[in-house]
Amino acid sequence: MNRVKQAIFKTCPKSGRVVGVRRPEGWRRVFIPFVGFLALLWFVLRVVPKPSRAAYPCQRVAMPLASGFILWLVGMAGATAAFGKARSRFQQARFATGAFAVAVAVLGIGWGVLTLQTPAAAAPTPQTTPTVAISEMGWTWPASRAVDAAK
Repeated sequence: MNRVKQAIFKTCPKSGRVVGVRRPEGWRRVFIPFVGFLALLWFVLRVVPKPSRAAYPCQRVAMPLASGFILWLVGMAGATAAFGKARSRFQQARFATGAFAVAVAVLGIGWGVLTLQTPAAAAPTPQTTPTVAISEMGWTWPASRAVDAAK
């Protein structure tokens, strides 16, 4: 148990108390796509059974993360396929198509890396219930209550 504690947490040498969390090298390369995958999973599991849940605030935050993960995944898959095609073209001495495939691969990697560093943000939600003045004193009520009061 002590080995696990030392591997995960920073500890004080005198007291042995936990003073921080160790971050393994390259944690961002794994952590950010993992968060995107979890956001995609969360969005799919919540919205597919009931599509009206897409308007929930938590889903409005998860959607940009999930779409960013999908774009990153498409860029990396495209770059991998293009590098494989470039290798086969260079082995067949087709240098023009091989160079084109390398250019496509570099663009795919660039797209994947640039979308990985873009922060996701949800759009602010506007006020959804309009208000109607219903008296001389300037009181305001939601429009639905003003209709009910008029009945």
